[in-house]
Amino acid sequence: MMLAPNTKVEVIKTMSGKHYATIGDQVLRMEVIKAHQEQSPELDNPVTVKKSKARIPAANHPWRGAIRKKYENGNKELAYAIMHG
Repeated sequence: MMLAPNTKVEVIKTMSGKHYATIGDQVLRMEVIKAHQEQSPELDNPVTVKKSKARIPAANHPWRGAIRKKYENGNKELAYAIMHG
């Protein structure tokens, strides 16, 4: 049950060890909730996904040719660096 901030709640512990909360005119039984586990023991081990390597296109790839033509006229060193990694 969600409560608004600063709501007055009275907790009662009985002789039998049960806990109750009173909110206004309501009396609610409280239960102990188990701690959160990182992974459910019922699930299988998680599958690891291989990270694929970046694929560098060949020197004769169409977009590399466009870059080469763009920089050949103005900057030969940059064009060489781009083409030869």
